[in-house]
Amino acid sequence: VLSMTYTEALFCALTVWALVGLLQRQWVLAGACTLAAGLVRPTATTLIAAVGLAALVAVIQRRDGWRPWVGGILAPCGVLGYLAYVALATGQLDGWSRIQRAGWSSYLDGGASTAEFMRDALAGGSEVYDLAIVLALAASVVLLVVAIRVRLPWPLGVLAGGATAIC
Repeated sequence: VLSMTYTEALFCALTVWALVGLLQRQWVLAGACTLAAGLVRPTATTLIAAVGLAALVAVIQRRDGWRPWVGGILAPCGVLGYLAYVALATGQLDGWSRIQRAGWSSYLDGGASTAEFMRDALAGGSEVYDLAIVLALAASVVLLVVAIRVRLPWPLGVLAGGATAIC
């Protein structure tokens, strides 16, 4: 999949480099990579949360001077720019939500559709692919718990928790 012309490979690379910047307190790198990740995929919101919260903590603790300010300000600009572009292109402020619903029947429902999918996959079990997705979701939750227990840096937990929640 990562060799196909989809956005996943670029998004993963930008996310990794944003996290490298974040963990090494290279705030401008973290913010710039998060900005670019937001232009690639709007699911960068979890990365924005991780970088933004870490930058806020650095600002409150008065660490690293002006750099956390820049990283924190840069981080959401990609997603905001993308959403603004879609709003202009569609002529509707909620253009992205409308496109997601119309094109992919995807919308925020508090996890109801995911729970229904998991129930149907486990009850019917006719498709190996569906069962693999259920196992991957379960593994994501288990790995999140493991990450918290082994005390990975909290911004990684924010990213992992957010990514698990939006599944």
